[in-house]
Amino acid sequence: MHQIVRGARIHIATSLTIAALVVLTCLPATSFAAKPGTTPVAVESFSGTWQANQDGLPALVLTFTRDGESLAGSAVSHEIRHDGGSVKVAGSEERSLVDLRPNGNSLTFGVEFNNRILQFEMTLLGDGEAELRLFTAADEGIKLRKQQ
Repeated sequence: MHQIVRGARIHIATSLTIAALVVLTCLPATSFAAKPGTTPVAVESFSGTWQANQDGLPALVLTFTRDGESLAGSAVSHEIRHDGGSVKVAGSEERSLVDLRPNGNSLTFGVEFNNRILQFEMTLLGDGEAELRLFTAADEGIKLRKQQ
């Protein structure tokens, strides 16, 4: 039974990863910045590079840089392919995010898709870990680890 539950969690996380990658890969690049008046502590907490892996390879990389009291950055999605027993990165696309809003240990941002904005939420978990989820999804999110 434990294997079934574990398999279901992996499937959900993999599905969310694929959905996020598809969304980020299909978008035109635009710029983003945090709203004025955001606390520097919240901005600093998210500054840096965050990475989600799939099959041991980087599937999604979010990079946030501090610009005064604002946050700027980008998302790079990597297409992971299984090819005859091997797993490799088959391609990459860089995209930017919109409407970035850090608030304490959470950061929300939008991604434009088919003329509408999909909202994502990134929550800091501590020890350089965070979780990224589609704002409207109740499923388990994608785990991110802050890179050095």
